[in-house]
Amino acid sequence: MLNVAHTPERRGQGGFALFGLLALLAIVAMGLSVMVVFANRVLDEDRVDVVTDELQEIYRAVVGDQRDTFGYIGEVGTYPASLIDLTVNPGNAGWRGPYLRDPRVGNNMLLDPWGQPYEYWVIDGVSGSDRLAIISRGPDGQSTNTAADPNIRTSFTGTTPVDAAYFSTAANADNVVFPRPDASLADTLNVNTDSILNITLNNFDSNSVVNAFVPACPNLFRITVQNTDRGSNEVNNIGYAPGFQVTLPQGTYRVFITSSLLPTAVVNDRIVVFPVVPVFRTYNTTGLDSSGTDLYNLQLTNSYPLDSVSIYEFDTSKAPWHRAAWPRSRSRRARR
Repeated sequence: MLNVAHTPERRGQGGFALFGLLALLAIVAMGLSVMVVFANRVLDEDRVDVVTDELQEIYRAVVGDQRDTFGYIGEVGTYPASLIDLTVNPGNAGWRGPYLRDPRVGNNMLLDPWGQPYEYWVIDGVSGSDRLAIISRGPDGQSTNTAADPNIRTSFTGTTPVDAAYFSTAANADNVVFPRPDASLADTLNVNTDSILNITLNNFDSNSVVNAFVPACPNLFRITVQNTDRGSNEVNNIGYAPGFQVTLPQGTYRVFITSSLLPTAVVNDRIVVFPVVPVFRTYNTTGLDSSGTDLYNLQLTNSYPLDSVSIYEFDTSKAPWHRAAWPRSRSRRARR
């Protein structure tokens, strides 16, 4: 048998090979760590894109798109108490959800792509508008809002998203907010949900001889405005007078106009109310016959006999009256 002794040179070569293998493994490990960091960065960037879309979707689910989708507010009439109400009916009249497609839910909360609960901040009626923001805690999952359930609007704590220093706080540095609270865009977070309904009613008397009814007849007609989703009356049996207007939250409504002189409603109209843009409606009523109305006697006392008194009935001047015909009295109810 031939024995070959290991020379120092061969042992040195083996040590060099082992060192080279370890160096190679270290380079591979370093490369893998760099790739992991890069992959996580790309993944976070993708998640930021996803969360931006989700924030806008949640925002629209709450307030609608201000054009043809009324969202939770338009159908229920209030802000949701929690973001989870957008997916599960809280028992409120008018709810027609779910208002979100395939939401990410955990522990009865809406979650962002990093598995953290979305934050929900709203203040009603600031300078004629409401202020609303939906917030993601971003990749680090941190926030100055330490609420146990950030989905609940009343539980918001910490720096508010209208504060110019919001992102300068370390915990909020990578948060994603919609709408973004830039100091130069102070009105960005403002949202309007109300508009004004204006009604003009023209009364046409079917009795052309008397023709006593005119548009200025107060309380001859009664107006009811009912929300079609909630089934509740925003306006309930209010007497009509020229210049009638009422503020309504966005949504769909039925306008009913009735008169004690007519057996059925003279107006039954469906209207759509979008935020900010006023709604104008003019209705012409027919079927009224003034010859069937009650007669009345008018007694007038003039406290100023030296002044004349003019009397009109439905904008028509009646027979002339002489100053001497009016007795002295302390009553001042008559128009001079």
